[in-house]
Amino acid sequence: MEKYQKDFDRWNVVKKNINAKNRRVFFYEKEIWWMNVGINVGSEQDGKGNLFIRPVFIYKKINSRTFLGIPLTKVLKEDLEHVPFYFDYDISTVIISQIRVFDRKRLEHRMGSVSDYLFLKIKKAVIAFVS
Repeated sequence: MEKYQKDFDRWNVVKKNINAKNRRVFFYEKEIWWMNVGINVGSEQDGKGNLFIRPVFIYKKINSRTFLGIPLTKVLKEDLEHVPFYFDYDISTVIISQIRVFDRKRLEHRMGSVSDYLFLKIKKAVIAFVS
């Protein structure tokens, strides 16, 4: 069996293009976006495909350029670091342990937003996780 190799070199080329972007993107808390997450180290969540994208939940807007985001997965898990929910007629799960700061330059396509109820549920889970 061949071991999966992370293509850091290809990601570096994509990352340089992302960094050169000058378009203004407006985003808000509670939204879910396809984002250029990239290739990351070890067990950190990676993006998929040519643009290294994955869906990310915008948890907290820091300023007009940066925010705290939480990557999503299609794997159904429910524990202290995962909150599953239905979005766009499918199961998604926020991976609270993967929360981090992102720049708006990584944002590709807005998918939609979650309800106030779900946002509060995720917020409570984040607070419990970091406490």
